[in-house]
Amino acid sequence: MRESPTRVSHRYHMPSLTTSSLIGLVAGLGLGALAFRLRSGLLLGAVPILEPIGGLWINALRMTVIPLVVSQLFVTITADRPGLGVGRLGLRACAILLLLLSAAAGFTAFVGPAIVSRLSFPPATLEHFRQVAAGASDLARQAQAGSPGAADWVLGLVPSNVFEAAADGKMLPLILFTVLFALAVRHISAERRAALDAVFRGISEATFVLIRWILVLTPLGAFVLTYEMAAGSGLGAARVLLDFIVIVSGLLLAFTLVFYGIAVVVARVPLRRFARALLPAQIVGLSTRSSLASLPALMEGAEERLGMSPSISGFALPLAVSTFRVNMMVSTLFTALFLGRLYGIPIGPTGILTFVLILFPVTVAVPGIPSHLGLTSLPAYMALGIPIEGVVIIRAIDTIPDIFKTLVNVTGDMTAAVLLARFSGEPVADADEVREPGVVGGQRPVAQETSRVAIS
Repeated sequence: MRESPTRVSHRYHMPSLTTSSLIGLVAGLGLGALAFRLRSGLLLGAVPILEPIGGLWINALRMTVIPLVVSQLFVTITADRPGLGVGRLGLRACAILLLLLSAAAGFTAFVGPAIVSRLSFPPATLEHFRQVAAGASDLARQAQAGSPGAADWVLGLVPSNVFEAAADGKMLPLILFTVLFALAVRHISAERRAALDAVFRGISEATFVLIRWILVLTPLGAFVLTYEMAAGSGLGAARVLLDFIVIVSGLLLAFTLVFYGIAVVVARVPLRRFARALLPAQIVGLSTRSSLASLPALMEGAEERLGMSPSISGFALPLAVSTFRVNMMVSTLFTALFLGRLYGIPIGPTGILTFVLILFPVTVAVPGIPSHLGLTSLPAYMALGIPIEGVVIIRAIDTIPDIFKTLVNVTGDMTAAVLLARFSGEPVADADEVREPGVVGGQRPVAQETSRVAIS
């Protein structure tokens, strides 16, 4: 895993931060709804006082996005990773992961607009959200004015001034420039490349420190933002959040089932065997809400229950767990569509394509942030002009959807592995070839004889 010890140690404190944020959100909803219902001058008078506090916190989050994304993309692309230099196997694995991510994005792009178009919200709630969007930023107003045509969109991919693109929040051109620049750096002398790499690593580490300082205030930020929302729309705000939880959880579960179909139809793995091999890893993932924690169980199931070659499972599964965040192509894209409906920001095919193209590199390059605020995906929301206030509120209620995110990630990891085995000419063994756990092709691997502990 690419995380430093400092990030891992901080992650230990995540549950308390998550719980505190959820408490702040519930308290903000309750007091704000009370203010809306009673029309109390005292409670409503607190809104103008709290607005600058929420605005400052949101701006603090926004200011970290560009240095975080640019530095991490640069470091990821310029880094030498001997473990990934495995020729055709590595290319096949990357192609499979890319295709599965594209399938998830296509699934959400197909069903998401149809779902959000049928949602109905209380008029007071819609009016509040659209007032927020109207005054949020120039980006929101540009998005509301309409999406660019295809020709303008293509021309806009290459920025004439990269600094202007960064200042205007044009994330896709900025990311494209960063990728090209990092690829160019790989072709300069090792000494100069190391110097640039040290600079960008320093920027990345300093940005992470700054982010941790800002995230300490997450409970306060969640309280302030939800108080403002509920004071302007009443209990309709709670209904909005409940609708989101139910729908996004259902979509994640639906695409989890799609993975089973892909494994059966494309990789030709019997459904029962695939489900049995995957179940222990799913249980670990659901109990920890961490796909990384499920890696040992994934490898156990792949090798001992499916008879997968250790050369395939030992490469595909760690790679998938480290980089394959398929849940984002479902939950994050749907969140954008959902918030676009609330804020009155039209998101057409061009907007969806822009959003997905930004998500592809940042989900791979930017490691897990020590928070559930989804800073990794903020560049994509910013590109559509969606106010970050809505993103923060949605992410603060992520406890239940996060269970289904882990489920779809773990299932996708195993699906990618069986697909790689199939297309590498080493499909998983038939039922009669795996006579006992740990036997692959009739022989038990010596290394696993003593080191593996069956998970059942």
